[in-house]
Amino acid sequence: SFHGDPRYNGTSYCVGDFLLSEDDVVREDVESALRNISRLEVMDTAFVRRSGKRWSFAIVTDVSRSSIKFVVDKAGASKKIERSGWVHNILRVSPSLSTSKSR
Repeated sequence: SFHGDPRYNGTSYCVGDFLLSEDDVVREDVESALRNISRLEVMDTAFVRRSGKRWSFAIVTDVSRSSIKFVVDKAGASKKIERSGWVHNILRVSPSLSTSKSR
């Protein structure tokens, strides 16, 4: 599990927190979303659709051409999303929310 300051990268979210505002995510067309999601790297953040259909703040822990794995809660639970589900199950964090490096 994660220790220390639970807020991540200057955002107001902790790992596992549910999405609070549409302003905190990037909504884009399918082609742009797929291209930009494919650029995520380990330690980047995103919102991931959970089984209850809610979006939660997550950290990328592993990336391959075919899948991305995230830590999705404070207990360290992970979720692996196959490429075919990226656009439906991953939302990028709005640049205005994060102070992390820009793409």
